[in-house]
Order: sequence, then C-alpha cells, then structure tokens
Amino acid sequence: GRHVGLDDEELHWPSLALREGVNNAIKHGHAGDLSKEVRILMFTRGTQLVVQVMDRGKGFAPEAIPDPTSPENLLKASGRGVFFINRFTDGYRVFRRGGWFVMEMRRKFGKNRPVQA
Repeated sequence: GRHVGLDDEELHWPSLALREGVNNAIKHGHAGDLSKEVRILMFTRGTQLVVQVMDRGKGFAPEAIPDPTSPENLLKASGRGVFFINRFTDGYRVFRRGGWFVMEMRRKFGKNRPVQA
C-alpha cells in the first residue's frame, strides 16, 4: 500500500476489509477447513487499490445476506462481515473465475480521500 502513496490511516480501512474477506472465505467458503487454500491478490487499477480474496466455496449472493442493523439481527454473533466490507471500501463485487469464488474489494487512494466510519 505505501508504494502507491497510502499512509497508515488510508491502509487501516482496507486492511479491516481484507481481514473480513479472508475470515468469510475460511468460515463460509471453506466451512472452517483450514487445509483449503485461500488466495489473496492485491494490485492497483488507476487510482484504486484492488484486493481479491479467492476461495473454492460455492459463493454467496450479496442481496441474500440479512441486514445486520435490523433489530432482529442486532444480537446475532455473526453476519457483519460483508456489512463491514461495504463500509470500509469503495465497493465490492463477487464473481467466479475458474474453480474460484472471488470477492473483489476496491478502495480509492489519495491524500484528499474522505474516510467512511
């Protein structure tokens, strides 16, 4: 991240999103099977840092994930990963590439970029 001009503050938010993406890949994509591989690819695209987290799971439909801020979901122990990813990035998408399920997260970099909390 620092080689493209991201400072510690700008690296904080995408690192949280990356952690959530990897946790989801292990917990949901691979059902907790630590022997299965999770791949991480990071690169820049224009003025964005792009992170792809890949697993061999069946994937998920983002629109099917319950809203963790709904009153009936507030006390649940899980279900916040994609919510956090959505808050800590400038967007994400999910797709298949070969036998991999890919979650791609994007974050614009630059000194004047506002931080979402």
